[in-house]
Amino acid sequence: SLGWNLINSKRVIYTDSTESNKGYHFFSDDEWGPQFSVPLEDVTIDKNNFIDISLDVNGLDSLSEVILVATIESDSKNIYWGGTNFKDYITKSCSSDQWQKIHHSIQLSDVKQTDENLILKVFVWNKSRSNFLFDNIELNIRIGNPYLYGLVEEI
Repeated sequence: SLGWNLINSKRVIYTDSTESNKGYHFFSDDEWGPQFSVPLEDVTIDKNNFIDISLDVNGLDSLSEVILVATIESDSKNIYWGGTNFKDYITKSCSSDQWQKIHHSIQLSDVKQTDENLILKVFVWNKSRSNFLFDNIELNIRIGNPYLYGLVEEI
């Protein structure tokens, strides 16, 4: 659980019958849940990379205004804020008890990275105060194109 904070232990539950897989339960009175934070330099080496974030969600209610949020901050100053609404990944054919994968990507070449000590934070904003489970959050680094801005930046 390195990098995690704001975890309400009463919300950590088993998400399957084997009692081996734990997830997090958002209730309708939860607007914010756990937050993952890590120094940006610990997860990426190149300013052209992408950070791909994903998690599994099981909607017990409508997920019309639930957002997977990523921020990059420096000394509490917001450098980047991006979010993906869960509803963009929930298909009409899905029943409310099915797990769905939600994704959000950050293209680091579009983030002003002049400050030092940048911190990546990832969390779920339960804006609609929905009832749902989430599990299996992942951060992956994807190699970006260093020539994308080659006309205006040093290659």
